[in-house]
Amino acid sequence: MKLNRWIPVVCLSLLLIPQVSFAWNNVGHMTVAAIAWRQLTDAERAAISAILKQHPFYKEMLADGLPAGVNEDEYVFLKAATWPDLVRPSRPGDRQYKDPTITRYHHGSWHYTDEAIPLNTATTKPAATQPAKDLYLPEALEKMRTEFAAPDTAAGERAVALCWIEHLIGDIHQPLHGGSAYTTKYPNGDQGGNLVAVNTPSGVFNLHSVWDELLGTNNDYHVIDFLARDIAADPRCDPKLQPDFAAHKTLDTWAQESREAATTFVYVNGYLKTASMKAFQAKEITADEVPALPPMYLQTAHALARVRVAEAGARLAEALRTALAK
Repeated sequence: MKLNRWIPVVCLSLLLIPQVSFAWNNVGHMTVAAIAWRQLTDAERAAISAILKQHPFYKEMLADGLPAGVNEDEYVFLKAATWPDLVRPSRPGDRQYKDPTITRYHHGSWHYTDEAIPLNTATTKPAATQPAKDLYLPEALEKMRTEFAAPDTAAGERAVALCWIEHLIGDIHQPLHGGSAYTTKYPNGDQGGNLVAVNTPSGVFNLHSVWDELLGTNNDYHVIDFLARDIAADPRCDPKLQPDFAAHKTLDTWAQESREAATTFVYVNGYLKTASMKAFQAKEITADEVPALPPMYLQTAHALARVRVAEAGARLAEALRTALAK
């Protein structure tokens, strides 16, 4: 994989970065889905929509909020990409209680892999502590692909599997979902950048959230539609022009792409300066003591995010096309 394949471009908009997030945010996941939707045929779209209509929470969580004048099938497909984040258990401060009938679909470890991101400051990764019954991202995505394709999978479970496929193909292309940095300061890993703080023009945030929100925070359908069309029309984002896109066919190689991107672009080959997010939140250090991101860092990150989203969209379309043909 050639890591110089992503060329920095001028950021098209100011970044609004929230304090806490989970994966690509809704904007990222919905943009991946929108790119994929436009690459599917009418027959493939109809088949996918028929499957999603069997989802146990179709009306409450997928079709809810349908904007006037927007095609329901397309909107539901985009919303389905965010559903695995919507079923996370309620946390302190959340405005809405989530019933166990919803949260039973939550699988925290499915969203990431704990593989070590190779850095020049890296230490030996400790023995795995994840319970054997839990899966990490590549294994979870393969499980969902298998369930989706199995002829004896119940209709509702097939729809659930489809949501997970959409979501996890997005996740596996987010550089900080491909692994964790194990260093002397973080011998058990930095949780994909969640434990480290950086100073951005918008304030201090954990590194993971910076990368989650690179496409912005406005998930209005028309904004998503614009982003998807803009990225698809940008020759710098064309997956076919990326040296490894055609060669990398396995989930492990997709995750490896993310780890390599994390090494070079997220952690700047181990030279990115950060502080402890825990120390900042405990007010043990001030914002002035949190290192600022290097010049052009966000512009480079924004360019890389657009490429990764374009690749995820193309791979999602191909994965669904292959599954429907079986």
